[in-house]
Formats: sequence, structure tokens, C-alpha cells
Amino acid sequence: AHTHDEDIAVCGKDIVKRIKIHQHDSRNNEELTDLGVTSFGTPILIDSYVAEADKVIITGAVSLHPMAGFGGGRKAVMPGVSGHATIMHNHAIALAPKVGDGCNPLCETGLLEGNPLHEDMVEVTKKLDPAFLVNMVFTPEGKLHEVVAGHWYKAWEKGCKDLVAMAGVPIKELADVVFASAGGSPKDMNLYQSCKAHMNAVFAVKKGGIMILTLECPDIKEPAIFTDWFSKSDVLQFEKDVRADFSIPAFVAFKTRCIVNSLTTYLVTKPENFEFVRQTGQIPVASLEEAWLLTQQELAKQGKDDYKITIMGHASATMPVLEA
Repeated sequence: AHTHDEDIAVCGKDIVKRIKIHQHDSRNNEELTDLGVTSFGTPILIDSYVAEADKVIITGAVSLHPMAGFGGGRKAVMPGVSGHATIMHNHAIALAPKVGDGCNPLCETGLLEGNPLHEDMVEVTKKLDPAFLVNMVFTPEGKLHEVVAGHWYKAWEKGCKDLVAMAGVPIKELADVVFASAGGSPKDMNLYQSCKAHMNAVFAVKKGGIMILTLECPDIKEPAIFTDWFSKSDVLQFEKDVRADFSIPAFVAFKTRCIVNSLTTYLVTKPENFEFVRQTGQIPVASLEEAWLLTQQELAKQGKDDYKITIMGHASATMPVLEA
């Protein structure tokens, strides 16, 4: 829970003086109201302050999301003010139905239609039926692009379409090599934040291609609830362990490992990060020049002297959209 000073830092002194702030605790079952179960079997447990309110107004920001398709909108309710059991059951849908198949291909960035994780979130939010929504839409550089407001789903959906129109970058073909930056500090503070770059850049590279990431990661091992999972090198066992003890950091680590294993991935980072980077399955290098030299050697091994390169300067916030 936030301290009083943290409330002021987030909301401002004026808001803190005028508006009562309630700290939601997803694990406190005494403060949750049971609203039933979704068609996906997710228990609908909502913070009682919200469930019993006369009117609910959703706030937040529309963003790209590697599991739910997009952030914002219904995510203010699920996971925003939902119970821990609700959140974990919903997010576990991001794993494929069958053990050994890895991640669910329908739970991807920018994908709403047929995305079961998103559809489950919508069912939870429908049960609450918020009265109004106000969401921000930001540019990849972090500047305010627009504010969408109105019906909790329709207004948010417009924000998603506008975000894709701005942050979706059309590409004519997949590349043999992709250079990607998360977009600078603080987006590359640690691997947990930085892996958003992996999850978008993978849409621009050919299967079995090469990805070169430039990520400083001064706190690369934080948080431990994410990085500790990279001690598992057996991907099948990794998946089984995530299913047995599902958490969002565990899934994000697993998905990152799956992406890295499907490509040759060079990571330009601080030398003190090298040991941990190797543990994640990536190849650490000290400079972009070194990464490019190794890439040229790899391309030569593959017999490629004519190849396509794509550069993503804001990979965490931009999504390649294959025109075909």
C-alpha cells in the first residue's frame, strides 16, 4: 500500500486533500465481493468499495500489452481492483491449453479478436458495468496524444485503434536482423522492463533470425521474483513450473526465454551484466560494433550476403505490423 507521501507523489496534494483514497489489497478476502464466475472459469472477486459503489469511473492509459493485446480500459477492473485468485486465473490463460505448447498464440500484443485473456477481462468488467471511462493515449516518446472518454469499452476501443495508427509501424517484410532499443532510461532500467522490447521486436524478425538489443540495465537482476526464474534452462520444465506456481513475473520470464530461444539474440549491455545475460540464453556483448561483427559472421555461416535489416528505436512502445 502507498504511504501518505506516496499518494501525494502520485496524485498531487490537492487530490489527496479533496478525495478519499482507498488502498486496494488483492489478497484481503474480507474486502472482496464475489460476483460469480466467468465462462472461462475465473472467479469474479472485486474490491468491495468498488463493487458496492453507485457509479464506477475507470481511469488509466491505453498501451500495448504482450498478453491482453492492449492495456487500459477493462484492466482498471481486472487486474486493477480484482482479487488475487481472479488475477492469477485470468493471466494463466496466457499459457497454451496443452502442456508443452508454451505460450498461447492468441494472447499477443495488439490482438483483441479471439484473445481469451482479453475476453475474460471483459466478462469481469461487464459484471461491474462501469458508468464512464477516461483513458490517456501516449506517443511512443511518452507525450500525451489524446484523451478518450465515454463508454467503458467503446471509448477505450477507439483509443486502441488510435494507438495502433500511431505506434503501429507498417513493415513490408520480415527482417533477417533487427536492431532494437527499449527507448532509453527508464525503459531499460532492468530486464523486466526491457523485455517489452523483445516482445515487440520479435514481430519484425524472420523465424530463426538475429536480434540485437541495446539495453543498459543498471539493475538487471531486479526484481528477483522475475530474474530468479532464469535459473531454469530446461524450457519444458520451466513451463511446467510456471503452470504449477503461476505468477505474472514468472510468465513474463518464460515468454522472454521462449523468444530468445527462437532466435540468435545479442545483448549490448554493461560488462557486469554478462554473467546473468548468458543465464537468460542471450549472448552479451560490450558494443554495437562487436554485435554487428558477430552478426556478419552468423549471416555468412547461413550463406546470406543479401539480407534485410530493421531498426527499432522505441521497441518497447512500437509494434511492427506486417502489411501482408
